[in-house]
Amino acid sequence: MSNSKQPSLQLVAIFILLFLCFVHPALAHNKSSTDGKKKHKSSSSSSSGGSGSGSGQIEVKVSVKGSFSQVMAFGDSYTDTGNCMFLNGLKKFFGGFVSHSPYGSIFKSPLSGNRFCNGRLVIDFLCEALGLPPLPPYKDPQVNVTFGVNFAVSGSTSLTSDLFSKYKIGQGLLWKSMVPQNFMTQLDWFDEFLERMAASGQGSKSSSSSGTGSQRGSGQIGASGSSSGSGQIGGSGQAGGSASGSGQIGGSSGGQASGGASGSGQIGGSGSGQAGGSATSGGQIGGSGSGQAGGSATGGGQIGGSGSGQAGGSATGGGQIGGSGKGQAGGSAAGSGQISGSGQASGSAGIDLDDVLFWIGEMGVNDYARIISTTGLHGNWLAQMSVNHFSKVLKALLDRGAKYIVVQGMPPIGCLPLALSFAPDSDRDKHGCSESINSLVKFHNELLQKRIAEFQGEHKDCIISYADYFSAYVTIMTNVTVYQVQEPLKACCGAGTGPFNFSPKFMCGAGSTSKCSDPSKYIVWDGLHLTEAMHSHLADLFFNKGYCHPSVHDMVAHKQLAY
Repeated sequence: MSNSKQPSLQLVAIFILLFLCFVHPALAHNKSSTDGKKKHKSSSSSSSGGSGSGSGQIEVKVSVKGSFSQVMAFGDSYTDTGNCMFLNGLKKFFGGFVSHSPYGSIFKSPLSGNRFCNGRLVIDFLCEALGLPPLPPYKDPQVNVTFGVNFAVSGSTSLTSDLFSKYKIGQGLLWKSMVPQNFMTQLDWFDEFLERMAASGQGSKSSSSSGTGSQRGSGQIGASGSSSGSGQIGGSGQAGGSASGSGQIGGSSGGQASGGASGSGQIGGSGSGQAGGSATSGGQIGGSGSGQAGGSATGGGQIGGSGSGQAGGSATGGGQIGGSGKGQAGGSAAGSGQISGSGQASGSAGIDLDDVLFWIGEMGVNDYARIISTTGLHGNWLAQMSVNHFSKVLKALLDRGAKYIVVQGMPPIGCLPLALSFAPDSDRDKHGCSESINSLVKFHNELLQKRIAEFQGEHKDCIISYADYFSAYVTIMTNVTVYQVQEPLKACCGAGTGPFNFSPKFMCGAGSTSKCSDPSKYIVWDGLHLTEAMHSHLADLFFNKGYCHPSVHDMVAHKQLAY
């Protein structure tokens, strides 16, 4: 009988081998193709974002909604959502342009309209993709920072004001009399912001330690949360409908009202919960835990551990010798240590920098724009100085606890009407852009990427992504039919002067200027800034088409694993 089954078993084995050889690779290929499609969506989805701009239906699709609770942005007019309108000097200069049509002519609530664009910017599409409202400008007296804040301000430069004065940079441009804001100013605002949050009990995570052990502490502030504290032996609960307790030596528990508590231990311990709260405790020697006002508490240590939380906060604590954590007013904190460790946080609507996406817009456009008419200035020197100043900003953010950062590279500013109006006709590449200026930008971006790689190597627990602005921009110029662009080099809004519809003396918004009928067919809005359609194309390439390195999706995956 066993002999009769032998051929059948052989046939089964042969069938399995055939399946593995032919069917399984096909499945693997299909999976690979599917993954590829997820990573690099078809160009039709990209073009649909731009083609919808005429009807106001622009969409940038990216599956990262809810992955960050806040966004904090830095940059210049390509990222500014209104700070320039709250600074006296800049307001006087820019206000005459931005506050009048056609800037923001197709804005929809709740956008403020204070943008150098006819609509949304890349940062606006980013917030939409994350499921967050538009970023408010930091200098707005009524700013609500619940979902983040924007420190970017128009006209910002990498170099300091004294360098511009010393080398007389930008004397040929219409903003020559205006002292530019430096990016370090935005960093000062960020520090000021953190100090205000800390003073109001809404600060970022903090930690402290003593002894010789290692320690970690973190805190986050939320409008609501759970409050927790814990110990390990014995338990008691008040204001709770049910309670249980057990212990080899002693354990106690009690409950009233509508909460619950439990406790167990070898020697003794306690746990309590009040006002609809719950608490658990247990340990080898001793521990305690309490939770109040609708909270829950957990904690423990081999010798002793404690945690407490009030008013909807959460906290955990534990250590080999002792550890503690405390959270109040909707906050949470964690602390642990070999000898001792603690973490604290308090507040009602604050910051966990681990849950913040930092977006650094391109740094240097205004520096390069100012040297276009300045003779005798070596461009490579400017690139090196600009990247060095950027490094100070990036280092400062990392030192302050930033963990997820996207840094935009420089766009090909040699393709902007501003640059083309100054560059000689002989200075053109295959796209019709200034070859000499774009070569300088490429050098800048190479230095920038090397510097980012150095920082990434020093901060392996962080993710610093480079947004390849130059390549994304050139991709759109190379595929104007796909992106339905009819005028890649001409400004939509201007005085009708020359082949590029641009004059530095008559910027868009001035009395003698007018805008084109369909901005979605243009890349450039006013000679220096981009249209909403262009911003949407760039956002799609950054978020969905692999023009961020590492990708936004990889960053989110890393964040999820970290939590």
